[in-house]
Amino acid sequence: MTTNSLEDVLAACRIAESILVTSHTGPDGDSIGCTLGMRFLLEALGKKNVTCASQDAVPRIYAWMPGAAEIVGPEKVQGPYDLVVVLDVAQRARIGRVGEKLPEDQRFVIIDHHPEEAPFGAINFVDKSYASCAEIVLELFDIAELTPSLDAAIAIYVGLVTDTGSFRYGNTDARALRNAARLIDLGVDFVDITSRVFDVMSPAKLELTRRVLTRIERGDCGRFAWSYLNDIDLKQADASAEDTEGLINYVRNLEGVEVAAFFRELDGGKVKASLRTRGTVDAGKLLKPLGGGGHFGAAGVVMRAPLREAIEKVTECIADALGPPSTTASRP
Repeated sequence: MTTNSLEDVLAACRIAESILVTSHTGPDGDSIGCTLGMRFLLEALGKKNVTCASQDAVPRIYAWMPGAAEIVGPEKVQGPYDLVVVLDVAQRARIGRVGEKLPEDQRFVIIDHHPEEAPFGAINFVDKSYASCAEIVLELFDIAELTPSLDAAIAIYVGLVTDTGSFRYGNTDARALRNAARLIDLGVDFVDITSRVFDVMSPAKLELTRRVLTRIERGDCGRFAWSYLNDIDLKQADASAEDTEGLINYVRNLEGVEVAAFFRELDGGKVKASLRTRGTVDAGKLLKPLGGGGHFGAAGVVMRAPLREAIEKVTECIADALGPPSTTASRP
């Protein structure tokens, strides 16, 4: 894979007039944060025709972010554009119906921090050393010699704080902490953001949490654990997909668990499996044979299989990856 430089990315943005900014389906804090951060960067560069789009609606917990209300659905995408900037993902299929609205010869720039061997853009910047894609956008501000506005700083901070699990995940490094400090210096109210993103729980999410906790199962001397939600749980709880975000952490936080899995039935006979690890197992590598991928410590896959079958396949892969129990106790 040939990786372009951020200077190449910035040069492509400078010469484009009409620009679409988008990210993956099922948006999370980083995808929303880097999308909005990129929009504010482009506007700071003097671009007047910038559109942000997402196949799926902005989750409620991010709807307060500056500019979030202006992210449009795929029905408002009217290409071709001079340039389409795709963030936090490097596979065209994963931008969903937004991609279907664009011509085959559309010019794409890819900016991502997930391991990807074949990004689809004409210009590709993929660097897995970054804790979040939003940090790459912050670096683009530096290269352009621009200071992020407060709105841009808020967007980038949300991307950084969510992808590091409020700076608790293994991808948190010195650069991530330095960047967080920079954004706070720019006026980001990190207490308010933490409260909005991590501390507020809807009644629907509380009910889903109760169900997930009662269904936790453990395997291999407690070294891995999993739980699930079936196809009627969200309906009964009057919940949406965003209410499932973060539920895997209750499984991961069990003492002795090295790999946690969370399964959710989707429409059309599919199951979404998510993994979190504590650094002993590469989650992305573990799920690759099943068609999934992601980071070392966090990964996911969508499988076309009944729920129980999906659980069996993934937990078998986890057991194989962990190997025989060691003689020393795993760290909590």
